[in-house]
Amino acid sequence: MIKNKLIWTAVVVCACVVTFAFSTAKQTTANNALSKPAVVNGVQATGLATDGVAATKTKADYNPFAGRKYVRPEGQTMSEFIAEHRPVSVNTTSDLLPNMPIDEPRDDNNSLDIICTIANGSNNFSGFLNAAEGFAFSGWINPAPSCAGSPDFPYRIDSVRFVVANAAAFGDFGCTGPCGAGTATYRVVVYNTSNCGTDSCQNPGNAIITSALVSYTTTNTAGALGTLTVPVQGCVNGPFFVSIEYVSWTGPGDNGGTGGAFRSLWPTVLWSNVARPLCEQWVFNGCSWTDHTTFFTGGTTGFYNFTVYGESNAACTPITCSNEVACDITCPGGSIQENEPACANEYVDVTNGGCFAAAENFSSIACGQTVCGTSGTFTVGGVNNSDDDFWQFTITQTTDVTLSITAEFCVLGAIIQAGPAGFECDSLVVLGSAVESPCSTLVLTGRLEAGTYWAYVSTAFTTGVPCGTPYYMSLGCELVTCIPDFSTTVSCAGASPLITGSTVGAGDPCGIGIPGELWQLTINTAGSYNFKGCDGPEVYDQRMFLFDANNCCVAFTAEDDDLCGTVGGLSFIRCVDLTPGTYFLLVSGFSAADVGQYNIAVTCCQPCPITCGDNEAEADCGPGFVGTNDGCNVSPVQVETIACGDTKCGSWGYYTRNDSGFRDLDWYRITLTEPTRLTATAQGELPNNLWITTDCPSTTISFSSAFECSTHTVSACVPAGNYYIITAPQQGLTNAPCGSKYTLTLGCEPCDIINECPAGSAVSQPVTLPTGGWTFGPSDAQVDVKYYQSYSLAPGETGVDRLTVWGLSLIPGDFTVCAENPMTFLIEFWSDSAGVPRISSNPVCTVTAQLSGDPSGLIYNDTYEALAYTYNFPPEQCCTLTSGWVSIQATSTGTPEDCAFYWGSSDLGSIAAQRSVAGVLEAQTFSMSLCLSACPPPCNPITNLTVYNAPGNAGAWLNFEAPQSATYLVYSATSPNADDNPDGGTDPDYTLEVSQPITAGPGLEQITLPVGFATYKKFVVIANCQ
Repeated sequence: MIKNKLIWTAVVVCACVVTFAFSTAKQTTANNALSKPAVVNGVQATGLATDGVAATKTKADYNPFAGRKYVRPEGQTMSEFIAEHRPVSVNTTSDLLPNMPIDEPRDDNNSLDIICTIANGSNNFSGFLNAAEGFAFSGWINPAPSCAGSPDFPYRIDSVRFVVANAAAFGDFGCTGPCGAGTATYRVVVYNTSNCGTDSCQNPGNAIITSALVSYTTTNTAGALGTLTVPVQGCVNGPFFVSIEYVSWTGPGDNGGTGGAFRSLWPTVLWSNVARPLCEQWVFNGCSWTDHTTFFTGGTTGFYNFTVYGESNAACTPITCSNEVACDITCPGGSIQENEPACANEYVDVTNGGCFAAAENFSSIACGQTVCGTSGTFTVGGVNNSDDDFWQFTITQTTDVTLSITAEFCVLGAIIQAGPAGFECDSLVVLGSAVESPCSTLVLTGRLEAGTYWAYVSTAFTTGVPCGTPYYMSLGCELVTCIPDFSTTVSCAGASPLITGSTVGAGDPCGIGIPGELWQLTINTAGSYNFKGCDGPEVYDQRMFLFDANNCCVAFTAEDDDLCGTVGGLSFIRCVDLTPGTYFLLVSGFSAADVGQYNIAVTCCQPCPITCGDNEAEADCGPGFVGTNDGCNVSPVQVETIACGDTKCGSWGYYTRNDSGFRDLDWYRITLTEPTRLTATAQGELPNNLWITTDCPSTTISFSSAFECSTHTVSACVPAGNYYIITAPQQGLTNAPCGSKYTLTLGCEPCDIINECPAGSAVSQPVTLPTGGWTFGPSDAQVDVKYYQSYSLAPGETGVDRLTVWGLSLIPGDFTVCAENPMTFLIEFWSDSAGVPRISSNPVCTVTAQLSGDPSGLIYNDTYEALAYTYNFPPEQCCTLTSGWVSIQATSTGTPEDCAFYWGSSDLGSIAAQRSVAGVLEAQTFSMSLCLSACPPPCNPITNLTVYNAPGNAGAWLNFEAPQSATYLVYSATSPNADDNPDGGTDPDYTLEVSQPITAGPGLEQITLPVGFATYKKFVVIANCQ
């Protein structure tokens, strides 16, 4: 029986050709809109209320020690070979290639100095997606027909120019970072054919000229093609191959330089749609040469674009060609023999087939040993297979390991970590792998912690290798000794010195690419320790890692980033149980740019007792515990109720059931009959989380996290409905005891929910509901984007005096929720110019205002609540533009400073929005949310006012004509010196007699005052139309 081993054999599948449309420039992520179907790469929900998730950070977490159990500085990783190596086509013209000269100056004035080129000319290019380090692209050069020299040889090679293809010109292929920017290193190699002949179908053989390494660096993330000219000095006496080798790549688009799959600055491009003879182009895939057409299955025709500069009939001595020597290795003396029979068709491996054997079996290798074995390819039931050898070794403490394999075949080697006992093969992990060509040595080096591992050897291909073909392999080991910068003795039970220093100008003691300082700590007293950096002399994005003596700079015992309370702030490793011994503390930053001074205080973790009467119905957790208020995490839903004003005293902790660990979450449900602001306040004996969520399936509305004994609060204005208040210990506190107490108090107060336009709005385009096809686009100065929405008022309406829009406050680019409220906005009204805003002229009306976002109760993508932003013009003011465009753009940086405003769409707009990017208008496919209220009609003064004493002097009659329905205010003054303006009641000469609503009609209106007048009295009547 042969078990499935496709996880390895997939590395040698042929590549495909895929053509992509070309874009001259790619939008930056910050300009992208958040839409449904939502493009939400990088979105991080803030604390989903499930047993397994409680995320609180608003920046992407990463572990710089990930993979430290194995680090491979040489060879090709398996992931790079599994990725398809395919050309990516682009149609363009020369004006898009500013760095590609049509011709190049010759090296001297010799009339026979001619340019040899295989670039036949075309405007259709292809780039090589996922070109990996170690790849090479080789083309056949024959100066005789190409250069027309007389005589042609000897031919002196002076330099080679080739195109550098910035990957960003071809699209975004999963790059996590500034795509395209970075540095690539290349090498030019000249080969003769493998048999020193003139037949290009004999693949490249021995290297006869090798250039120095050259590099090319760019910060361009929009995409372009450039050129690089490499000096290559040598002399040949016949046709030859020129090869461009892609040696290395580093760049922020390479997952921060951490070895991700994305690469840029590909060496050479393909001049597509040009006939190409067979055998004149070859690809080296890190293991062997393959004809271009075979390697790129279904590939386009065309030539690699590079140019050779040199001189025919040169006065130089040709390099002697030598036939490629057949690969023949000899097992080193003193080696251990594999003693496995040579494979054959229908072969069953019972020696060391490892996890692929019918019955799992392994050979052994120890540090310092060399073993000799054989491999080959065969068929079982007509299916191609290879002889796979598993060599088991055990590491007892952290060790730097070097695995070297030399074979007479194209070899695939790997280091594999065995899974847990009983699941060794089922849960194995491939830590690193590489392939290497025959008679070259494959080297894997890395750092392994204590455990069981396998060295794996097989053929890179499942055909073409005779059974019994030999290899030998050596395992070198060196115990790891961590070298600290400083050392001290600390104890949480007594006074301990501050751990102080600065990472400014510091080294990189753990090799993570981030400056830091490594402290060796001697701990003499067991306890639960805090390492608190919150009181440091300056704030920067700090990070700390604590290692035990056996895993220094390999696998941390505890770590923290930002626990002091501010994202991008100082760090606090809390409540880690330590026994007497030696430990290492690394103080660094989140990135290489994050440096500063630090003060780390060492204290004991002191739990705080909470004394209250337990009124939670659920029992304390414990081994085998099954909860009774686990909320939406179980079916049927299990909850307890809570009412406004209630205080709950409960308990939670971590427990085990069926050999798995869980934390006890307590869910409390409240039912609201009207819009209400819920405010939950909690305190616990453990670090804990607190949520407000919607009804099942629960979506987080508000989330908070706090240390033990600290009081924290979550609050949200929500519409009528069912909601959950949830409390739980923080994720990861596996030693948190069950029965740990907490208190939870719920407060309620009425609030307004704004998710519709006000009644009577002149323009009514409410935000698209979460169930619709919504979009939120960035309209913010920091990304230089502004959205515009057209509007038109009804006849007779004279302008706008109120505006409402809906939007989100997000981190630009990754759509992480950001809390800047209020925000400062620039609101502008624009006249229309042939269906677009007239941005070439000044706006008709301009307002700068600080607006607060009111809750809408509308949750998008289970994460984002739209906020309603409203601006009211001051009394008796409005914008008199009755038809045109309005734009609203956030202009403040706020706190945090990188919040951006994303304006939401509406289903009800009749005209699509426009947006400007860097001042250039672009038509959109949707309308923006917008509510506009019309200016009130003019408020005209009364006419024909007369005043009479009522009969019997029982009062006074005021008769006048009312020009409009309004509330009429009657003021009186007894001073003959009083002017005619009561100043809204602020003039001390005047007294407000009455305020009376009147519906205007034909004829005179009358207001009766309770007291008449016997002496001088002045009356003023004012219409209030508001």
